Amino acid sequence: MKHRILWGILGLGLGFASMAQAELLNISSNALQSQNTETSGCTIVGSGGKSYRGIKVLIVMAEGNSADSDPVLTVKTLNTQSPTVIVNDNWRESSTENGVSRSASDFSSFLRSPGKPTDAGFAVFVSPGVALCAFSREKSGGDTLRSVSISITDVTDRIQGAALYEIESKYQSEVSGSESGLIAGLVR
Repeated sequence: MKHRILWGILGLGLGFASMAQAELLNISSNALQSQNTETSGCTIVGSGGKSYRGIKVLIVMAEGNSADSDPVLTVKTLNTQSPTVIVNDNWRESSTENGVSRSASDFSSFLRSPGKPTDAGFAVFVSPGVALCAFSREKSGGDTLRSVSISITDVTDRIQGAALYEIESKYQSEVSGSESGLIAGLVR
């Protein structure tokens, strides 16, 4: 009798879970890294939830969990015809996208800021279905392992159209649903 009740409760739970419609909004991982050993976090951008003109706005961060940690963050698209690479050392400073300098991202009004000035982070625009990975390694220190957290967070529902228009105008780039690249920019 106890087993029937247990199996019934388990069946109900699985039934309700299969009907749930949820969009993944954040991926994060904690790991050890060094200058010679990188850590990573990857995702395929979902199509559910809000979008702006067919794109998603993501905040990507690498935050050192020890006082002497200084992560360098690299984000790469994996399944696009024109792969994009964005690199950032300190979140308050500019990033490079495919070798071109981009302004620092101020995303504090959409998500908390990284914990330290030496942490890395920026905002990116990406089309649903694009696979991307965030890689982090220490700026210096050789093989000394340090703890780091990598996070990729969808903040599209928190962004106002005016802020995105400002970014598009700044870079004179039309962001459309067919674009598969990333655009790092200033978000207010």
